[in-house]
Amino acid sequence: MSIQLDTKSCNTNNSTRGKCGTPCIHLLPCKIQSNSTAAVSQYFEPSIRSSHTADNKPTTLKASFRGRPLEGERVTLPSGYTGLVLSELVKSTKSKEEERIKEEERVLTVESGFSSLTLWNLDLSPGLNDKFTQALKWIDISSAIHCSLSSDNNSQASSITPSL
Repeated sequence: MSIQLDTKSCNTNNSTRGKCGTPCIHLLPCKIQSNSTAAVSQYFEPSIRSSHTADNKPTTLKASFRGRPLEGERVTLPSGYTGLVLSELVKSTKSKEEERIKEEERVLTVESGFSSLTLWNLDLSPGLNDKFTQALKWIDISSAIHCSLSSDNNSQASSITPSL
């Protein structure tokens, strides 16, 4: 299967853009059985409430989706990383051969990019145990594991032997 990324037709007039012009990305703990556009800002964003600490810093966000309480927080992607909103034009196929070719070749179009998102959980505050947060932390851990060592650190590392 080949997947092609079309970056030439990046759409900047996206309906998911917030007041500041950047995309408002929400990671919800649900699966919606639809793949179409929706007026999300009309139904979801106005109901977001935030709680603050004594020094007026936001702690958690609260909202509801279809009557279920959500708790969330803004998450910034690590330095050097950009999230992408992708879309795929799905063509209707008539024959088995066309369907096989469709599975082999996919073209994804970049709709917009983002550097932060809102992570939502049902009934509990997002934290370090969330899979998404753990995945972002792994980027930092991976960078540390794969960084090159200086000559001083390299001589110390070679003298360490694992105990079995």
